[in-house]
Amino acid sequence: MLGASAAFLSGCITSRTASYPNQKYDAVFKSAVSGFCSNKKLLVYEADKAKGVIRVQGRGVFSNPPDTPVVITGANGGTPTASVTMPGMNNPWPDRLLGLISGNLGVAKTDPGAEPEKDNTETEQRKLK
Repeated sequence: MLGASAAFLSGCITSRTASYPNQKYDAVFKSAVSGFCSNKKLLVYEADKAKGVIRVQGRGVFSNPPDTPVVITGANGGTPTASVTMPGMNNPWPDRLLGLISGNLGVAKTDPGAEPEKDNTETEQRKLK
């Protein structure tokens, strides 16, 4: 506990950024909000889509993140990018937050124009015979 307090007071920070080149801004923003809300350790208390800022904080006192803004850029046609900066050296929460965004996007949603895979059950049945 003392070590964590010293790192917090000394100004060490952990910063992470992730880009989502095959996604639309709206999809990334919605994925972020729903991903954060699905985590029982997080509380989303502000989500401003126009500014691209989602403010989250931990529900617990010690092990969960403090008040943190997650900034999502790319609303005007650029590549959507999410950025998180938190106090503490090697803080695991920025990676966890970005993982919650990516986890909600899913593989199927990456290219909305892609055709779904065709059902190959007939081919598989012929191979088995």
